[in-house]
Amino acid sequence: MKQQPVLANFPSHVFATARRRFQTGIRRLRESLVGEPLSGYAVMFADVLPTAFLKRIDPTRRNRHFGHLPVFWAWLAQILEGNASCSKAIGFIQSWCRTQGLPAPSSDTGSYCRARLRLSDAFLDQVARRVGETLARGERDGERLPPILTI
Repeated sequence: MKQQPVLANFPSHVFATARRRFQTGIRRLRESLVGEPLSGYAVMFADVLPTAFLKRIDPTRRNRHFGHLPVFWAWLAQILEGNASCSKAIGFIQSWCRTQGLPAPSSDTGSYCRARLRLSDAFLDQVARRVGETLARGERDGERLPPILTI
């Protein structure tokens, strides 16, 4: 007995095309986010601390688990979330590593805490200077500061 398709002459490629288009959109979004910084705080502070500026001043030249940028954003997230735990910061870094296609570090917080101590003074000074200049420029221009930056 010869088997016939249930829906003869039905164009199955119509559904496949829409699905492929959807998957392509997701893939493009993922590719654009892979290069993005560690946490949502990087997006909130993009006007003050743009990624290009941070990459320019980053003394860490390799894509590492505990390089200056991932550690800086994890540390900032800890501070802004009311002194969150180091375990939560490690979670941010593990998530970032997965998006970068890197093996995620262990949940042991010791390496992260040592990396925080290694954040260079020159790096932190340039970040502080940039934040101060941006805030001063906002006051001079009469701009209203974003709610997260108001004291």
